[in-house]
Amino acid sequence: MDPRLVLGTIATLSALALAGCGGGEEAASGGGGGTATTATKAAGTEGPTKVAMGEETTLTGLKGDMKVRVTKIVDPLPNPETERPKAGRRFVGVQVTLTNVGKEAYRDAPLNGSMLVTDLPKAANPTILIGGRCTSKLGTKLRMPAGTKKSLCLPFQVKKKAKISAFRFRLNSGFGPETGEWAAK
Repeated sequence: MDPRLVLGTIATLSALALAGCGGGEEAASGGGGGTATTATKAAGTEGPTKVAMGEETTLTGLKGDMKVRVTKIVDPLPNPETERPKAGRRFVGVQVTLTNVGKEAYRDAPLNGSMLVTDLPKAANPTILIGGRCTSKLGTKLRMPAGTKKSLCLPFQVKKKAKISAFRFRLNSGFGPETGEWAAK
C-alpha cells in the first residue's frame, strides 16, 4: 500500500476524531482559514465535483458507486413540534436522493459525510432531529442493497446570520475518495 495513502488516511481519521469531539465546527462551516478544504480532501485528491442543485452525479465510495442528487436546501426548516435549535441558530434541511449503483450493499451514516459551506466560521453543524419533516433517522443509519434508491433529509443547525453557499457530500461517513458540491440557489 502507498505510504502517502496510509498517512493521508491517518490524518483524515485524526481530523474527524477531533471533529467528533466538538472541534469540527470550523470544518462544517467552510470558514476558519481553509479548514473545510482539508477536511473534505484526502491526500492527493482534486477538489470537489461541482454540481448544480437538482442535478445528479456519481460518487465513488470505498466499496462501490452511488448516484447522488441534491434536490433542495430547505432554509429555514420549520422547527419540529418538540425540538428547538440552540439560541442564535436555525434548522436547515438538505433533501438528497441516493441510488446504489454498486454491486454491494451500502451501509453508512450519511450525515457524517455532509457539510454546509457558509460565509461565517463555525456556522453549520449536522444535527439529530427526532420529529418533523427532516428526521435524521436515515442520516445516521442508512442501509441500501445494490440497485436501490432512497430519498432522505439531512438536518443541520446553522447560525441565523450565516449565508449558505453550498452543500458538500462524501460517501462512507466522509472517508470516500470523491466529494460532490452542490451550489445553493
